[in-house]
Amino acid sequence: GYIGKHVAAVLDDQGHDVLGLARSESSAEQLLDRGYEVHSGDLCNKSSLQSGVMDADATIHTAFSDDPEKAAALAQDAVSAMLDTVTQTGTMFVYTSDVLLYGETETEAVDEQTPLDSDAYPWRANVERAVRAADGDNGAKTTALRVGMVYGDGGNDLLNAIMNRSRNRETAYY
Repeated sequence: GYIGKHVAAVLDDQGHDVLGLARSESSAEQLLDRGYEVHSGDLCNKSSLQSGVMDADATIHTAFSDDPEKAAALAQDAVSAMLDTVTQTGTMFVYTSDVLLYGETETEAVDEQTPLDSDAYPWRANVERAVRAADGDNGAKTTALRVGMVYGDGGNDLLNAIMNRSRNRETAYY
């Protein structure tokens, strides 16, 4: 995926072995072309996620469904399955969350101690709470990384939409 390929490249550059989840032959080929190991599976397949986590020293979950109708349930189920395994193995788990959890902040700056907006993406907040609650279970180390706007390499639908709107209005906003 968009974030995962960059995370994998950094880990590879630092000498780590990378095992990437691939749900298609073309994804598997891309992973192999980069010199990574392939784990065939899908976010919808609990057992494939769990066996991949079981084989890893650490798991970094960056995947997200592009189907808005299924994204919330899929994320909750996938993370739950991976956390079950992480707490059995005592390994590390990083969940990629989102700063949108803070809701509309107007001109206020936010940081890690800023309370989450309970109305902004409640499902993601629940997933993040589950990730943080699992920290320390049987030695597992878990954390959530709240990313802002991810951009670069020509990919980011939100950023592209903002840029297109700004061209028409001669101003940009986010």
